[in-house]
Amino acid sequence: FRRAPPPKLLATITGGSHCGFMEVVPLTCDAGRISYERQLVLTREQVRRWLARHLRGNRATRVTGVPGLRYAGG
Repeated sequence: FRRAPPPKLLATITGGSHCGFMEVVPLTCDAGRISYERQLVLTREQVRRWLARHLRGNRATRVTGVPGLRYAGG
């Protein structure tokens, strides 16, 4: 991430996890503290904003500020 050229943004799902993207989480994997459905909603909203801003060129779209996500600069 540090070496990637801009635009870049690290968005972390509060209470989410890698295995939280799986409908059925194996016993050996952490499912996080939020539901699968909530994790997908947060992810979709963040991706929608990013694509609107950087792919469609809609400069008015705010990329950060999704409740439930933490951000690190880029």
